[in-house]
Amino acid sequence: VGQDGAGFEYPFSRRWVARRDLGRTHQYETMTGDFWAAGLGIGWRSVPDVEPLPAPIEPLPPPLPEPEPPPVVVTPTDSDGDGLIDPDDKCPQEPGPADNGGCPWPDKDGDKIPDKDDKCVKVAGLSPHGCPDTDEDGLADHVDSCPLLPGPEPTGCPSSDRDGDTVLDDVDQCPDVPGDPPKGCPKKILVVKHEDRIEIKQQINFETGKAKIVGATSVDILDQVAAVLRSNPNIKVVVEGHTDDRGPADFNLQLSDSRAHAVRDALLERGIDPARLEAIGYGLSKPIASNRSASGRAANRRSEFKILGGEAATPKPAESKPTPMVSKPAAPDPKFFHLTLKKPQSLREIAQALWKGDTHVGLLVEHTPEAGGAEAKVPAGSVVKFPRTVEYTVQ
Repeated sequence: VGQDGAGFEYPFSRRWVARRDLGRTHQYETMTGDFWAAGLGIGWRSVPDVEPLPAPIEPLPPPLPEPEPPPVVVTPTDSDGDGLIDPDDKCPQEPGPADNGGCPWPDKDGDKIPDKDDKCVKVAGLSPHGCPDTDEDGLADHVDSCPLLPGPEPTGCPSSDRDGDTVLDDVDQCPDVPGDPPKGCPKKILVVKHEDRIEIKQQINFETGKAKIVGATSVDILDQVAAVLRSNPNIKVVVEGHTDDRGPADFNLQLSDSRAHAVRDALLERGIDPARLEAIGYGLSKPIASNRSASGRAANRRSEFKILGGEAATPKPAESKPTPMVSKPAAPDPKFFHLTLKKPQSLREIAQALWKGDTHVGLLVEHTPEAGGAEAKVPAGSVVKFPRTVEYTVQ
């Protein structure tokens, strides 16, 4: 009989195990065969407590070498901060562009526009060209045709305003007559300027048989005529007076002349230069309509304004009773009366007419030296003056 076997253990812990066995028995004598046996069991074993060995201590690594110090970088100095280092900067204490070696460009007028870009190097001005703009219209003086008056491009000059109504002529549809924005025309146009005359759309009215101007429309007409004259300072005008055929011819001639002079005086009061105005009466000699009807006679009673140099009448004196030697004072003057002579006279004659004697002849000589003395004849149309502090009697 022989036996063999095998087994194994599975430990649950240091003391407890599970065991499995397998064995075989041989019977050789009887040859009856083999017997197999198997077993399973749990066992306990005594295991002494043993402390685990400590882990081996690793040797310390060798110390790292000391790092090399960083290289010392020397930054060149730029004292003026203009981007150029001092060794390359010709002006290390003054900032300047590289194209000028680090030096600032000259600026003689101190307007911060370098002289190389400044078209007005001696006068401080504005960018970009360094020239002043005195009238502040956006155009520098050196390209402004009117440097003292603001105006639009391209000339820098303001548009004219001949009639003084604040609507500039380039947009004013009535440039010779004051009007209202935006078109510059009055609510009612009473006056139109032509090449040879100033046409009035309605007539100036007078008191019957007199030379006194009446009515608001007459005032408006005279205002507009004066505006035309101011807008056209180079023209001279003859004021003509005309009547219908009612009444004596001599009376009508004198009446028309007086009315023409009344209109002239009204324009003088509106600031028109006396040298630009003449007056003449034609009476009934130049009708423009038939005097057989009321409407025709109304048309013939008229005032006209003829432009000298156009189809103006040639003034001639009225053939009636003598007119005063002097006209009424012209437009108000802060110091003097201005009197226009209607016929040649000496200053002494004028003084006698004004003051009934020679009392103030010296004033006329003093203030009218061009007359050449008290006895010299002063031509018709001349203007003599004397202080407003001295009253006079002739009207």
